[in-house]
Amino acid sequence: MEELQGEEQVLVNASIKGAPVAVRKGFVQKVYGILTMQLALTVLIATEIVLLAGASGDVAAWITRHEWLLWVSVFGTFSVMCCMLCCRDLMRRFPTNYIFLFTFTAFEAILIGLVSTMFTPQSLLLAAGVTTLIFLALTVYAMQANTDFTGSAPYLFAGFLALFIFGLILGLLPLMGVPISISTAIYDCLGVLLFSFAIIFDTQLMLGEWGGHKVAVSIDEYVFAALNLYMDIINIFLHVLSLFGERRR
Repeated sequence: MEELQGEEQVLVNASIKGAPVAVRKGFVQKVYGILTMQLALTVLIATEIVLLAGASGDVAAWITRHEWLLWVSVFGTFSVMCCMLCCRDLMRRFPTNYIFLFTFTAFEAILIGLVSTMFTPQSLLLAAGVTTLIFLALTVYAMQANTDFTGSAPYLFAGFLALFIFGLILGLLPLMGVPISISTAIYDCLGVLLFSFAIIFDTQLMLGEWGGHKVAVSIDEYVFAALNLYMDIINIFLHVLSLFGERRR
């Protein structure tokens, strides 16, 4: 009888110990499902904008006439982002979290579409292909790596801050008559490297107990987990496009 009770206790302990991993696996699947829908919506909206601009016959003139779209996108993106950051409790509740997330995605997709109109279709396909390869390779690495990168948040923040200041300076240099072609290439390379590391960081945060990582996002924050990966992918795409893309003439 005692042996039977001992075996039952072992089974219970094993079940309790394995439960977080099982829950985390479902969480990861949910995050990637949301991310896929975000990317699909982005491609759909951005493609429509590119096609409309191309059909006009004069892309530059079309962009000028529709400059209001840029301001709608920028204002909408920052407004929704502020709401998401200030109302984190709402971001854990269905369906409010999905409404905020896909509204943000729609505004971001408009910006991606406007930027994409300035580049050739071949450049867009190249940037999308390179971004996909980077994301897949780094995701596999993050899942298989023995090194835990979840404690690197302060270094990642410092990198983002430095990149922001670098970008701000690059935006001011043309006003002073300083050429920035080489500096822009360096900036884009740093951007690709930084957001590539962010993919590893955010993936391991998402894996949590499943990957044996000490730090993890809460399982009710699947919207934020998907949003982090989405922004990593979008930023890599934009930097690769700026680095290798050929502008329309």
